[in-house]
Amino acid sequence: MEDFSVTVPGEVTFRDVDAMGHANNAVYLTWFECGRIGYWKAIEGEAANYADVPFVLARTEIDFVLPTYAGERLVVGTRVTRLGNRSFDMAYRIERRQDGALIASGTSVQVMYDYSARASMPMPEEFRATVIRIEGHGLLARP
Repeated sequence: MEDFSVTVPGEVTFRDVDAMGHANNAVYLTWFECGRIGYWKAIEGEAANYADVPFVLARTEIDFVLPTYAGERLVVGTRVTRLGNRSFDMAYRIERRQDGALIASGTSVQVMYDYSARASMPMPEEFRATVIRIEGHGLLARP
């Protein structure tokens, strides 16, 4: 997880498991969401208010590598890989905590969003600067 700026713990619960005996594919999106929440807290601090999140999820992609089962503990890593003018990309890595085995990886695209105008908006400079600080390196601004 050394390349991932933010990590959060996860666990496979009984309700996450499907008839095949492993975590259902839909649960991975929830784990990615937990990663985004962790990243939002890294931006805003522990008192982060979810009503103030200035972006919406536009796209996501998952690569399933290994099955995971009820009771297994996980780690979800999240990082920003691209900052655009109105959007940014994130990468995710889900590992089994016990041995570091890769369970799944993925990406998502978030669009900066003004809820009152119901439209995308330019990325605020403060948001951009905070992400660059968290990532520890400059990210190229690309559309």
